[in-house]
Amino acid sequence: MKFIATCPKGIESLLADELAALGAESVKLMPTGVAFEGELVQAYRACLWSRLANRVLLPILETNVETADDLYSAIQRVHWSDHLDPSMSLAISFTGKTQSINHTHFGALKVKDAIVDQLREITGERPGVDRENPDLRIHAHIYGGKLNVSIDLSGESLHRRGYRTQAGAAPLKENLAAALLTRAGWPALSDDSPVLFDPMCGSGTLLIEGAWMAADIAPGILRDRFGFEHWKQHDAALWENLKEEAEQRRINGLTAFKVKVYGADEDERMLDVTLSNAERAGVDHLIKVHEAQVQRMVRPCEENGLFITNPPYGERLGESSELMFLYRDLGDTLKQEFGGWKAGIFTGNPELCEAVGLKTDKTYRLNNGPIDSRLFLYTLYANRIAKEGQPSEQAGDVALSETAQMFANRLRKNLKNLNKWRKQNDIQGYRLYDADIPEFAVAVDVYKDWVHVQEYAAPKSIDKIKAFDRLKDVLAAIPGALGVDPLRVVLKQRKRQTGTQQYEKQGTGRRFFQIA
Repeated sequence: MKFIATCPKGIESLLADELAALGAESVKLMPTGVAFEGELVQAYRACLWSRLANRVLLPILETNVETADDLYSAIQRVHWSDHLDPSMSLAISFTGKTQSINHTHFGALKVKDAIVDQLREITGERPGVDRENPDLRIHAHIYGGKLNVSIDLSGESLHRRGYRTQAGAAPLKENLAAALLTRAGWPALSDDSPVLFDPMCGSGTLLIEGAWMAADIAPGILRDRFGFEHWKQHDAALWENLKEEAEQRRINGLTAFKVKVYGADEDERMLDVTLSNAERAGVDHLIKVHEAQVQRMVRPCEENGLFITNPPYGERLGESSELMFLYRDLGDTLKQEFGGWKAGIFTGNPELCEAVGLKTDKTYRLNNGPIDSRLFLYTLYANRIAKEGQPSEQAGDVALSETAQMFANRLRKNLKNLNKWRKQNDIQGYRLYDADIPEFAVAVDVYKDWVHVQEYAAPKSIDKIKAFDRLKDVLAAIPGALGVDPLRVVLKQRKRQTGTQQYEKQGTGRRFFQIA
């Protein structure tokens, strides 16, 4: 039998290796996934055990079509009574087009009509349509005049494991998380480095997938149903044997589990979501989480392991510089706390990873939905020695670089020049600095004991990392030079906006204070 397994773009080769390990034969890469051959047991194993696939399809027709009549006639050549009874429900997924068939809904309707009409002619009854939870899903795709029709053996997409009922703002799909872990060398890495840590764990997908991989738990073990379970050619006895085998492997894997899994997040609510999802996955007793910011992150235990995370990479108004600081903090944390570890950072904005300041071992290109993304892998060597002449960046160290000291001196000079005027007029809000020094293109406004920093967006000709380093010097210098709490220094970026960007809401907080 011939099958097709679909997957997210960028992990086709990983899926091919996975399917071969599951016993698939004649494995071949395709633009949309992987083609393979085998008995029905191989397809069932793929549905139950593939951590990477979206769907497993059974092709039943391939032919040329151009018009709607061609499509109808081609579909009627399939003996649909071999696949479903008229008492069953079906759903049609149609993609592609020809010159005559230029709407997917119209194409799906013609496929449905051909199937329903054939079964009604034979039995006098017709199957119903259920788009949400059908007994049988049928995929039809046209490309270059070639029609391919398949039975969907998986049903709902295989990335839906069944444990994640809550998620954060931008969750990773489960099979993409598994792909990132596989690219990073997990779980083979756990033999020598038995720790997995995600410092921005969100809803816990990377942690749960990592725990399942290390415990040899089938990713489909919690699913309520698969697409083949109501298919007329379904082998129920074979399927029951595979489920029993998976359950025994789960028990054995959890009994022998020796890996330590840790997660952290600055949002305490997301930690509750992580533990709730982990409980449904049956691994909540294996995962420890705590509230922490990246800037204050420390290694969770003495052993080495894999540090892997999917930090924010949005491009909303004012986020660019803020995210640069996050990625720089990630790099600083890795250098200071995680010597001897492996690390992986997955982002949809690769330029941000330049701020990490570490040499990459490998970079992999993967799609996170429609976003072209990258996975950066690093080896963190133990006993890293700071470069001579570079200031320490340990937490609490207030040493400034030469350029930061220069900026601090200018702030003090400006403040001294304004002191008499401020005191005479009881002024609490004023502009202290406005791009006085070309290297520091910012405006600094003081509002009593708050400082508002506006960064003027650097021209495209200016290296982003150099511009970011200058901004970092600005924020490092202000608290000491002005005697303010670092938490009361607010950063924004000023840049020309176009389209809907200029109307974006900045926040929903309503905190006001009055100054003279």
